[in-house]
Amino acid sequence: MKFVDESFTYLSPTITTTSWIRQDQLILNSIIALAKTSYEAWIIFTSTHAKLSRGRVFYLKGQLNCLTLSNLSISNYMQLAKGTTDELSFMEASIDLEDLTFAILNGIHTSYKGFSDAVLARETAISFDKLYEKLITAGNITK
Repeated sequence: MKFVDESFTYLSPTITTTSWIRQDQLILNSIIALAKTSYEAWIIFTSTHAKLSRGRVFYLKGQLNCLTLSNLSISNYMQLAKGTTDELSFMEASIDLEDLTFAILNGIHTSYKGFSDAVLARETAISFDKLYEKLITAGNITK
């Protein structure tokens, strides 16, 4: 609550942060004025400020499909993939585990072809954590 009641700030006041804080307070005050319970406040907030943006969903799905390992470390690559899928899940547009696996494997170097083939040949889907672990191991072997 320290951020809400402004008793704690970590930003130095600028024109940008001042207008952001002003807008934040207007939103907060309008929600407080309309809601009688925290549940009602949450419903008001989600229905007015957390609507699904089709354009943003398409953008994120495109980012996921165009993701490449290139100059990233395996950890950063997987973190970027996970962050994108988490944001899609938050927007209620989650990605199937198989599609995520395919997107990740599609973006890695051809030097990982044997690894990719082995993952795709599995009878069951591989979890994100297991894929991450095995990709790190494969990365250490290919070095």
